[in-house]
Amino acid sequence: MRNNPTAISMTTVIVFEWLFIYTLLVPFYSGHWQLFTPLLFLAAIFGVLFALVRSIFPKASMAAYFLITLVTVVAGYVIFNFHPLVALIVGVLFYFGSTRLYEKRTSETVWLLFFAYTVIAVAYYMFVPFLMQGVFQGRFIFILLLAVQFLAAILMIYSVNLDSGMSQGMPLFIIGFFIVSLAVAGFILVLKPVLFSIVNFLIRGAAFIIIEVMAFLFNLLVTPFVSEKKDDKLKQVFHMSDSPMKDQQHFADYQPPNVLIWVAVAILVCLAVVIVIILRKRKLRADSRENHTQEPLFGEAIDTNVKKKFNRKKRQRPPKDPVRLGMYKIHRFARKLGAGRYSYESLDEWLVRTDPSAKASSRVKALYDKARYGGQLLTREELADYSAALKHMKEDFKNRKMLKDNIDRNE
Repeated sequence: MRNNPTAISMTTVIVFEWLFIYTLLVPFYSGHWQLFTPLLFLAAIFGVLFALVRSIFPKASMAAYFLITLVTVVAGYVIFNFHPLVALIVGVLFYFGSTRLYEKRTSETVWLLFFAYTVIAVAYYMFVPFLMQGVFQGRFIFILLLAVQFLAAILMIYSVNLDSGMSQGMPLFIIGFFIVSLAVAGFILVLKPVLFSIVNFLIRGAAFIIIEVMAFLFNLLVTPFVSEKKDDKLKQVFHMSDSPMKDQQHFADYQPPNVLIWVAVAILVCLAVVIVIILRKRKLRADSRENHTQEPLFGEAIDTNVKKKFNRKKRQRPPKDPVRLGMYKIHRFARKLGAGRYSYESLDEWLVRTDPSAKASSRVKALYDKARYGGQLLTREELADYSAALKHMKEDFKNRKMLKDNIDRNE
């Protein structure tokens, strides 16, 4: 079920995105509750404009949506006195989140946001006391985020069901989200020390490796061209006056400079982004093969060559087992002759529909079931019989195709 292009559902999607942006920017903005009201107004304005443009102009170009995003950025900068970078980030996140969430199915949207909120809640619970410097406790923001996540998910499901006239599944969804929220909260509360030590170990290890690589490159490139005094000053600037390797310190006990910690964090974030892009690309390829009843939101702007690239099916690798390999080959042969097996058909249904030689098909079916589902190995004689029966079926398919072509030609 897809989200309907109505004002209530689109506004709800944007408000959901506002909750995500708000919780994401809380630790990095002075006065953590100052973002609440302006972002709520921006979300409402953006949601209404987006829904109106989509409902009045179904094939509106991307320029219209970019204009709405620009209006949101200007409003954040002029009316609510956001920093220009913060206003730009908010506008881009609104635009990206609303378009992507609108194109997805309702169930996928809800569970994706549920996962996003859970990740943010875990990150805050582990690192917020250090980022906020004691403004509030990590346990408080962790429980608050899970509560907001739970309420926002219910609001999202209720609005979509209200638009579509389907509200029978609401109690089940509410119970499911409540159980999963409690399970996630309990799991993280118990394993927080373990998770924090693992992340801390990775960050310190990455910083240790980075400082050694930077020190080696610095000494290799800079030392031959400067005097000893300048060399000492440059090393102090880069925090490399003494290498930790000289003291043979273990990297778990090594305290790197703040700059290197953030470099290590940036590397970890880049790796995570690359993984997400790869997974997203594979998901996009899989989704593009489905026969959607509704065109994508910006399908008109996607280049035809890109569509063809994503619609290109991966070549299925033939199995190595001789029994399954024989069935794989007969399926490919029958598909070329217009008698291929549909994905929803069982082997019996396919044989009944195509009606090949009864003796050969029954023998193939018996031996295939024995090897595939019975867990028994076929003897050499049975494998030869299986291959002969498949060959007989191929000849039968070929003869039927030739007979059909002759009939069509005579008509």
